[in-house]
Amino acid sequence: MPAPEPHIDLDSLDFTKIEADADGVRKVIPHRHEMEMLSAILFTCRDRQLIVGYKDVEPEPFWGRGHFPGLPLMPGVLQCESAAQLTAYY
Repeated sequence: MPAPEPHIDLDSLDFTKIEADADGVRKVIPHRHEMEMLSAILFTCRDRQLIVGYKDVEPEPFWGRGHFPGLPLMPGVLQCESAAQLTAYY
């Protein structure tokens, strides 16, 4: 079975044109400090039920020292939290 087509072409996104910056996200999402998992919202389409956001990861994230030292990888539970916050924003 072939891989499904993506819902949105990520190459089509313009990271210089955001719909909501961090302050805009904070108006909707109550999380602060280390638990802020969204830096900006890039794209929403209510007709297609799509939303795209991103997280700017700091050079030394709070989880980086202990999660795969030398090769920091964002923990899956934080990726799930990011998706939850994105959904809550939507």
